[in-house]
This record gives sequence, structure tokens and C-alpha cells, in this order.
Amino acid sequence: MFVVVQETSMRIRKRIRTSKQYRGVSCDAITSPGNPSLVVTCCAAGMQCVDVLTLDGGLLQTFRDDYRHKGQLLFTWPYYVTCNTQGEVVVSDCQSKNGIICLCRNGKVNYEANLNQDVIRDPRGICTDRFGNIFIADKTGNAVHCLNNEGQYQSVLINEADGLLSPIALCLSPFGQLVVTQENGDIKVYKHS
Repeated sequence: MFVVVQETSMRIRKRIRTSKQYRGVSCDAITSPGNPSLVVTCCAAGMQCVDVLTLDGGLLQTFRDDYRHKGQLLFTWPYYVTCNTQGEVVVSDCQSKNGIICLCRNGKVNYEANLNQDVIRDPRGICTDRFGNIFIADKTGNAVHCLNNEGQYQSVLINEADGLLSPIALCLSPFGQLVVTQENGDIKVYKHS
């Protein structure tokens, strides 16, 4: 559904029907300027993939097979997705040993980030900034972590000491704020510099 947010209300502007049940969603306005697309994730068993859709729900592209390992899928549980400023697709694969997969638009893997399970215990929501840095919500770790634009770990940005509890989704606002949704439904806004 596309929703219009007004000062005191929200209304549904448009609905699209899709052939799969999707979980994560991101808008890609970089790859085709003036013609944005939706990048969505499907977690159904045996169908794990990332699809690129038109704004009317038409299928443009599917990322599913791992060309590096014949017969294997790219994803285990591709729950969250975002697009960086280069139009690459960055996926938070919640059940994968690596956790983060960055794909070029031709379907090739740019990199996989090997997340240390002692540091990032439960990768969930993901977003990027204008430099390509990756922010990832760590639900069980009660934290938001930062990785650089090549998927290398940088630091903890926000944690339990900052009032964060079970973050599951996040985005970076145009005003430089990190907006974090917690599992309990609370939404917290942090200043990011």
C-alpha cells in the first residue's frame, strides 16, 4: 500500500497486488532517475529472493541464485532490504552466518559482511547513509551498529544505555535523524551526525 501522511491523518493512496508475499521493502530512486522502483524481499521456504518491482507491481528483476555456488540460493531469510546511493541492493539476512549481502544490479555479489556474532547477535533492519555506510539494528543486542560502505564493522552507534530496546527496523531521515522502531512498537528518534 502507498500511504499519504498528512499532519493529523493518513490515507491509502494506492494498493498493488503481487504474486508473492513480501516482507522487506525499499524504494530505489537512484538506478532509474525519474522512474523509481520497489525492492522487496520474499522469505517463503524455497522461494527466498529479492525482487525489483515497478510502482504498479510488475516484476523487473529477481535476485535468487548464488552464481558463485551452483544450485545454492543467495539468501536464507532475507527479511530487510535497502538500496545505497550507488543503486546496490543491501540485504539483512537474519538467519545467515554472514548477515549482510550487497548485490550489484546485475545480480553479482559485491560483498558479504561477516558479522561477529559476539558483536551483532541478531541482525534486523538496515539502512544506508549518503556515504554508503550501513546501519543495522541488532534486536537481541539492543543496539544499532555501523559498518562502512564495504561491510566492515565500525562501531556501536546506539545501545541500551541510550534507551534502545529490541530494535527491529530503522531509517535515516532527510534531516539526519536515525529513526528506530522497537519490537514493542515504540519509535525512537536519534540525532545522527
